[in-house]
Amino acid sequence: MCSYRISSKGATKTETVYGVDELQALQLALADLKAKLERLNKASGYQFRWLEVESSDLGLRVPEF
Repeated sequence: MCSYRISSKGATKTETVYGVDELQALQLALADLKAKLERLNKASGYQFRWLEVESSDLGLRVPEF
């Protein structure tokens, strides 16, 4: 099980992702977080990025299986 939280102005959402073990749960949580942030980017018109970095890369690496 791996939980993560997304917070913004006036809103906080906590998600929990399950896997067969802790490592798989972490990998699935990172993939879920990346997908949610990419959807928020498109829906909101904002561009999430690391501070002081011009690229829109979120820095979340998800292994391909």
